[in-house]
Parts: sequence; C-alpha cells; structure tokens
Amino acid sequence: MAHVPFSSIEISSVVFLALFAILMIPSTYIWISYVRAGYPWRYGFWGAFLLCAARLACFISELVFYGSNYRNTSAAIAYIVTLSIGFIGLLECEAALFASWAERHGLLRSPTAQQLHGKIRLLNIVALVLLIYGSTNYDSSGMVSGTPRTCIQVGTILFLVLTIVQAGYLAYGWLKYGPGSNTLMILTVVIAALFVRIIYGVYSTFNRSVSIITFNHKNVKYLVGAALVPEVVALILMIIIGFINIRGEKHKQPGGRPASGRQVAEAYDVEAIETRHKQGDHGSGSRR
Repeated sequence: MAHVPFSSIEISSVVFLALFAILMIPSTYIWISYVRAGYPWRYGFWGAFLLCAARLACFISELVFYGSNYRNTSAAIAYIVTLSIGFIGLLECEAALFASWAERHGLLRSPTAQQLHGKIRLLNIVALVLLIYGSTNYDSSGMVSGTPRTCIQVGTILFLVLTIVQAGYLAYGWLKYGPGSNTLMILTVVIAALFVRIIYGVYSTFNRSVSIITFNHKNVKYLVGAALVPEVVALILMIIIGFINIRGEKHKQPGGRPASGRQVAEAYDVEAIETRHKQGDHGSGSRR
C-alpha cells in the first residue's frame, strides 16, 4: 500500500476537529443545565454550543475539500460560512458573561442600559447574515466580487466593531471596579482571544490574494490554527466557569427557576463563589 502523506494543515484540521468534538460535550451539558435552571437566553451557554457545532462543521468541510484535491467548491464555501458562524458564538459567550456580571454590579442595572446592550448584540445577527450571503456567492475559482464581497467586508467590520464595543464595556468595568474582580480578569482573556480571531478575519477578508480554493498555496493557511488556539483557550476557561457555577446553590434551588418578580441570579458568579470558599476556610479555622 502506497504511503499517503498528510500536510501539516490537514493534520491541524484533524486536531481541531477532535478538540471541538470533545469540548462539544461539556458545552451542551452546561447549556442544558442553564436552560433548566431558568436563565433567560442572554445568560445561556448557547454561544459555546454554537461555536463547537460550527467548528465541527467547519473542519469536516475543510477535510472534504482537501480530500477532493481542492476541487469541491461546495465544501470550500461551507468551510468559509461555518468559520464565520463560529465567531458569533464566542462573542455571545463573552457578552453573556459580561451582562451577567454588569447587571449585578450596577453597570447594566437600569432597563435602558440593558436594552442598549441587548440591541448592540443584535448586530451580531446582521453581521452573520451579511457574511453568509456574501460567502455563498464564491465562484468556482474561489473568488467573490461586487455586492457579495461588500457584504462580507461589512459583516467582518461589524464583528470588529462589536468586539471593540465589548472591550469598551470591559474597560469601563476595570475603571470602576479595578483589578479586584475575577470575572473581569476572565473577560480580559476572552476579549484577547476575540481580537486575535477578528484580526485574522479582517486580514483574510480584505486581502484579495486569499482564496479558500487556492488556500493550500498560501502561507496564510497557517494563521488559521494560530487564530483558533485562543478560541480553544477561552472556551475551556468558560467551560470551567460554567461547571463551577452549575455546582453552586443557585442551580440547586427547588424548581431551578427564580420566583416571579425577583431578579435572576447571576449566571457566572465567580466573585461570590470565591467569597463562600474563603468564608468556609475562615469558619473551619475558627472551629479549630
């Protein structure tokens, strides 16, 4: 049997496929746990599920494309579309984490501030629709022009703007509360991952020499892995936080749902968890 060599990009695709397949399991479990606990959609872990699902479809399409000797245009287009869809999942995870923390610490306490933050997040959908429409118009040579290309560029810029806006919210949180918040430190890592990812997206969108059909001939293909490593790190970090919170008392209350008219408990209550641990340690020391 002849030896079939695998390129480094194909091997990295398999590695990322395996990673996101594994991370899909805890992401789905945490998402279901949050829904059953009665949290509204904006606090949900659906963004992590979306990210994993999109990445699985992304790398399967990529491997199909490579397996066709770079001739399956449909697989290439599917790769482009799902690569874009995954970003909205990570951005929504960050936004949900921030909204949960901010509403409990005064930054988004008023209905007006909450509505504004929610409406800004709706621009994710606009950007996604633009990217999907533009990406489905690639020709057989892997190029896109005219209105579809403009839609891809506008959608990418919208994602960049939304990332900057979320970074602005985070910066305001740092200015008001300083370095004492564990949640803000976690959000800083996530925002850094978002910026790495979107910078790659802007580069590949506006660089006319980059085409998925000729992807194997471009050095930019190696940037995909570099751009997705921060995604994996951020996702793992949020999964850990999700597991910590669903083990807390707020998710074990009778019925799991908050009483009518009461404020919904913070979905990602990192500070309160640390306080409970410290109080427990202090209490143990006193008993000694």
